[in-house]
Amino acid sequence: MLNEQGLRTLLLEEKHWARQKVDEFIAFYNESSIQDRSEAIYELIGKQIYREQPVGIKTFIEDSYFLGSIYDDVFPMWKNMLQEIYPAPFLKAYNEVILSCALRAGKTTCEAISVLYEMYLLMCMVNPSKSLLGRANASIVFAMLSKDNSTAVSQMCDQLQKCLAMSPYFQEQVEEKLSFSTLDKKGTNIT
Repeated sequence: MLNEQGLRTLLLEEKHWARQKVDEFIAFYNESSIQDRSEAIYELIGKQIYREQPVGIKTFIEDSYFLGSIYDDVFPMWKNMLQEIYPAPFLKAYNEVILSCALRAGKTTCEAISVLYEMYLLMCMVNPSKSLLGRANASIVFAMLSKDNSTAVSQMCDQLQKCLAMSPYFQEQVEEKLSFSTLDKKGTNIT
């Protein structure tokens, strides 16, 4: 997600816009709706770094091509919260989210959907590590925390493995290129 300074730098240094044009665009951007901001980001840089325009989180959860046939019973509270976190494909409202509620409330499901959506967004990019980290072959890591490591690993991995195996999108995209390594006390590596 680009912040205002990152957007200014991109427009000045990579797009070679004049400072006045950048200031005008930033003023327009700050007054725009979230959906309009997302579209502006896609028009400015998305076509260069994305091989396809990602769908929104609601479509990702509900469409059977993505997760709709797997998660057809997601609590409305979690759907609403995920839509608040991901208001548009190119914008996130938060960089970090902490879920704290009762057992069996759906935290792991919500986290799995979020991780899968982040994976999906990365898979829509031409070269995610270069675009996000500035290095073509850098690793991108997803950190998942829980009350203890075995809970984080076993529950989350079960959810992710189920979705990777059952989602038509992930099956079509990865064709066995994305697999889980052996589970151990250190966690799981996805290669």
